[in-house]
Amino acid sequence: MTSVALWLFLVYLTLGMRVNIGRTGDFAGLPVLEVLFVAAAVLAWVGAGRPWPAVRSGWVETVGPLFFLLLVYPAAGVLLGTYGVTSLYSWMVVLVPLAVLALTVTAGARILPFCHAAIVIHGAYALGQALYRLGLLPTSVWGPLQQWDIESQRSLSEAYVIVGRSTGLFINANTFAMWGVAALVLSYCYLSGARRHSAAALAIVGILASQSRTGIFCLAVLLLVWAVHAVRDWARLGRIVVGAAVFVLPGTLLLYAWGLPQRLLEGGLANRLGSVTDILTEGIRTDANLMGRVEAWRLALDYSPADPRFSFGTLGPPQVQFGGFIDNQFVAFYLQGGLFLVGAYVLALLSPLVLHLRGGPRVMPLAFVCAVVALGSLTLAPMFTVQATCLVWVVAGLTLLGDTAPSDGTDFVRSRTGHGRSLLALRP
Repeated sequence: MTSVALWLFLVYLTLGMRVNIGRTGDFAGLPVLEVLFVAAAVLAWVGAGRPWPAVRSGWVETVGPLFFLLLVYPAAGVLLGTYGVTSLYSWMVVLVPLAVLALTVTAGARILPFCHAAIVIHGAYALGQALYRLGLLPTSVWGPLQQWDIESQRSLSEAYVIVGRSTGLFINANTFAMWGVAALVLSYCYLSGARRHSAAALAIVGILASQSRTGIFCLAVLLLVWAVHAVRDWARLGRIVVGAAVFVLPGTLLLYAWGLPQRLLEGGLANRLGSVTDILTEGIRTDANLMGRVEAWRLALDYSPADPRFSFGTLGPPQVQFGGFIDNQFVAFYLQGGLFLVGAYVLALLSPLVLHLRGGPRVMPLAFVCAVVALGSLTLAPMFTVQATCLVWVVAGLTLLGDTAPSDGTDFVRSRTGHGRSLLALRP
């Protein structure tokens, strides 16, 4: 059953936003792949004897309050009559992360090749989207796929129909960028060899092709951290320089000969990056997109329904009652459950610090992805886009398993003898 769950995980990671049952017109359909994955992951976990990670201290206390409130609030909304029973599907915001954690502690590093495959598929698709925009792929080849992208976006909202940026197999370019940053962290910290290089390269391609300013900022910070770390190891730096000279430089010259850099500069990426300078020097009024976001946040914060049953927040999914986009997770949680829910979310984001203070395993990968989610929460609602945050929960699961070294997914549970670095054994 674990193998079935792993394959369903791969299918869900790649097609979860594209394959739904009953999709017609403006109805996005039922996300059947999400339901199948959660069911398979739970069955795999139960069939394996319900294993728990050896590292328990701290993680339940940090993530537990958020999960508890996200289960209780929608149920309370149904009991009070402010939401229909169908709103309980919002429990997937909790059930999907729990399913990913359960599958990770059940399968161990066997989950890594499937994560690698998902990263490669999304990155390759984003590359195809970018090449088509730049006129390097003919319409006869990519035209039907672009039409599929537009139809998938329109099934959720006309506001998602943006053909000038890559989305991978997701719907929203900014969501895809957050996925790409998490994929880059997972690739570098937990993969090795060709898998690490291919996944990291395609993750970077996806981030740049998405043209997400938040994603590119996160990428720049990660590259800076990596550069500082590399400079401290001169031997490793020498290998990197030689590798770049052998592989990267010829590829760069070939791309220049094709005119790709010039096309990129003429496209939307340069304009979006240039707008950052305008915002910093002249304020947010220079960017209509950012102004629209800020206005939406203000309207959400000012939202006060007349029904007294909403005095503690909307309880159920806030976008149902508010009726608009809330591209800020902190604002969305404030609207749903007030400061209690926002505080629980902040506590969950601080889980790497808690694990570290309690003597937990290596937490830097988890700290990086939590920082990415926290930053992304300023312009996205990542907890409501559970498919895009699955890699974050994989990193969380691997952290709780106590892994301390990159792996190719074939030998995850090592002994503490000899030169091998260990993974804490699972405890049934």
